[in-house]
Amino acid sequence: KKLKELLADEPKIKFNRSNDEDGDCGTTIPFFFDTAEQAKLFAERMNTNRPYDTDKHVYINWTPMLEKRGAHCDAMNPYLFKANKRLHKNLTKDSCPKTLEYLSRTAYLYTKYDMTDEELEEIAAKCREAVKDF
Repeated sequence: KKLKELLADEPKIKFNRSNDEDGDCGTTIPFFFDTAEQAKLFAERMNTNRPYDTDKHVYINWTPMLEKRGAHCDAMNPYLFKANKRLHKNLTKDSCPKTLEYLSRTAYLYTKYDMTDEELEEIAAKCREAVKDF
């Protein structure tokens, strides 16, 4: 929250929405950019990453879901459950283009809950430097 406050007046920096600003555990802060190229450049300059590039939590990398393999045996595979017969189960890499766009335009900074004001001010200055030519 403090880092967001320090960068609130920087027009080139936007933050992804938080559903619980006061209860956020403070391990990551997502920045949202106008383009994927800006997010990638910011991530490079800040020595971090975009969720799009991590292979984690990005549905296009979830091979079991794309191949409808929900378990080690058919009896436990939710894709084969009679109760799920009418559900939309045809996930493809093209299913959620907006999701992929948003992920490509997001970069994370990893933080610690116990960072000092001085550490946060230093990170804020680095963030401003990273976006100066956007």
